[in-house]
Amino acid sequence: MTVDGVVKFALPATVALTVINGVAGCWLRVRIAAGNYGEEATYEARGETFILKPATFAPPVIHSLRLGYNYTTQQRSLACKTYNNFVYRDCGVESRPFQPFMRSADTEPALYLGFSQKLANRAMTLYVRVEPQLYGKDATGASGAAPPAAPVVVWEYASAATGGWSPLFARDETSAFAERGLVTFIGPADAVLRSEFGQELWWLRARWAGGGFAREPELRRVMVNTTWALQGVTLVDEVLGSSDGSPDQIFRTTRTPVLDGQQVEVREAPTAAEPGVQAAATARGEPAARLPGAWVAWEEVADFYASGPRDRHYGLDRRTGQIRFGNGQRGMIPAQGANNVRAARYRTGGGTLGNLPADVITQLKSTWPYIVGVSNPEAAAGGADEESLASVKARGPRTVRHRGRAVTRKISRTSPSRPRRMSCAPGPSAPGLPRAHRAG
Repeated sequence: MTVDGVVKFALPATVALTVINGVAGCWLRVRIAAGNYGEEATYEARGETFILKPATFAPPVIHSLRLGYNYTTQQRSLACKTYNNFVYRDCGVESRPFQPFMRSADTEPALYLGFSQKLANRAMTLYVRVEPQLYGKDATGASGAAPPAAPVVVWEYASAATGGWSPLFARDETSAFAERGLVTFIGPADAVLRSEFGQELWWLRARWAGGGFAREPELRRVMVNTTWALQGVTLVDEVLGSSDGSPDQIFRTTRTPVLDGQQVEVREAPTAAEPGVQAAATARGEPAARLPGAWVAWEEVADFYASGPRDRHYGLDRRTGQIRFGNGQRGMIPAQGANNVRAARYRTGGGTLGNLPADVITQLKSTWPYIVGVSNPEAAAGGADEESLASVKARGPRTVRHRGRAVTRKISRTSPSRPRRMSCAPGPSAPGLPRAHRAG
């Protein structure tokens, strides 16, 4: 063992299981049978003095050890199977010729979903949970290269009409697996059983048909019969009060806060000058001959600055549920009437109280036909409470200072690594401001 080399031997048939240092195994050993790797230290007499002769031991140090073997047998194989495209294929005995490697029939990447039962011919949903991409994670494209075209994902199903794959007209909220969402479709009536990956099931697939992914998507889960849930209560046709025809009237909802998506209506008498009100009455099935007017939807605005005398506008304070109408000059005044102002539909609720962990929501508050139970496989998130007054006071001055503009570092052309100054270009919301200013 003084030089690199190979040791070859024939393994005896009498190797036995032995315990060495508490480890049971089939052991081999190498021992020194004669000689040595040097001499011990000695003293040599020279006159009246002794000279030390150092030891010359130089034992070998093994850097690596690799074991290999050749195995031969005269027995014939009893069976042979190949594994291609996730499918095992019986090739019989060894004497029969067979093809070991077979190319996949798919020329484009695809996601296959197999179902043990045929999908009903009605609206179906698939919830696709996409693993979020962390900031700074390496992209698939080369650095500095132009971004690829938007990916195109096509949904298909095994069809009896074509004997292959047919388009599945689905509404995909995931934007080609870029974000989580629902895939909604109608269960195809002509779907057939198809053998894929050695399993005969009712198959759907999402096929990558074109474009490119800046980062390859990663799916966490795909779930059937799933829909979005919002923590809130829906109120319908709540009468807010009666208009007396005065300017700047204020009404309030009974529940607060008011979530986005509300619809406020005012009952107005149809006139020849406004045929739209008459049309709204007949569309609702309310003949104008028997009713004093029709419910007309008004539009929410942030303020009445741009509102005209005939604009059906209102302002809303979502925290208090206060609804304010115009004064006849800035925004139209609701016509005088009894109980003629209502919230046709609005939702209330929300907040951090609804941010519950997964598998906590398991009870139905009201019964629904054909539904046995519910659960939330993912944690509920997104709820936020009202911003505190202290936070508003801290955020307000900063917003006034920067006006939504981006601050960048301007680099010298002659010295790219040396910043010259901090500059800020005014945005569209602040025309005419100086190009350099102090930004918060």
